Formats: sequence, C-alpha cells, structure tokens
Amino acid sequence: MPDSNEPQDRPEGKTVYLPASPDTPDIPLADTEEPAEPRPGEPIAP
Repeated sequence: MPDSNEPQDRPEGKTVYLPASPDTPDIPLADTEEPAEPRPGEPIAP
C-alpha cells in the first residue's frame, strides 16, 4: 500500500506508526520512537 510508504501524504497514515496506535499496545514507547520516522522506500511493519 502506497499509503504506508507516504504517511505525510495523509494525516491518517501518521497514526500507523504512532506510539498511541491501538494496533501496537504491547510495543513500548522507546521501541516505537525510532521507527516513528520510516525511511523512504521502507514499508512500515504492522
């Protein structure tokens, strides 16, 4: 999905890798702070 590669394109995509995302409640904040800014061309892990 191109939406995951370009989260800045739409505000909804930002919640995909946000620490407050309900999809990843088990992941600690410190672990989500690094991938908070995915590199171009790199897909965001679910």
